[in-house]
Amino acid sequence: MGAQSSTLIDEIHTAARLPEEAIERKLEALEQVAELGKQEGIAVRVVEQGGLQPLLRCYNAAHPKVRLAAAQALEILAQWPSNQIEMGHDDVLSLLMPSLLTSGPDFKRHAMGLLALLSTPQQNKLRLVNEGMLGPIIAEVTARDETLQLHALEALAKVCEVEQVSGYTVQRGALPQLLKAARSDSQAVKLGVAKVLSGLAKLGENLGEIVRSGALIFLARRPP
Repeated sequence: MGAQSSTLIDEIHTAARLPEEAIERKLEALEQVAELGKQEGIAVRVVEQGGLQPLLRCYNAAHPKVRLAAAQALEILAQWPSNQIEMGHDDVLSLLMPSLLTSGPDFKRHAMGLLALLSTPQQNKLRLVNEGMLGPIIAEVTARDETLQLHALEALAKVCEVEQVSGYTVQRGALPQLLKAARSDSQAVKLGVAKVLSGLAKLGENLGEIVRSGALIFLARRPP
């Protein structure tokens, strides 16, 4: 397994350094990461042994297919708890923003899934916000794509476990967005909204805004 992961890391580095036109080679390497990254041992070695930086270069590549494949690969790697901690360092998080702001819904679905996973460790929650992720997360709680919407709600619920972030979220005008999302026909989306609102309500200074927004009515009717 060690030799397999070393070969994979070498291939990622090689593919990432190739010209933008070498799309097929890049996609092949990224697909290997996505497949082999389902094995915890290989996934952890890829992250620990320098595989993140070439993956992030592909994540911010010019070609949309390369960006999408890189986002898929990173999301798979981030399912493992030890990788979530390693991927939560500032030099990684700072590189997640550019493409998140400019790419389409297919890419964002995986990029937001990645953020939701990276929001799990306590030490990552405030870091994500400090890197500017709160705005993009709030923006996607009303996404038309339900998977993207659910990932955004999950990420928001997790980062709002930090009281400081919970206060920022209300100050940034998230409540109207959340209540708009609550009108969805999807019970999963409604439950996601309820989790975020319940977390926001734990901070006393948020209560006035929550009451004025009408969110308490929704919380009283939240799905089981």
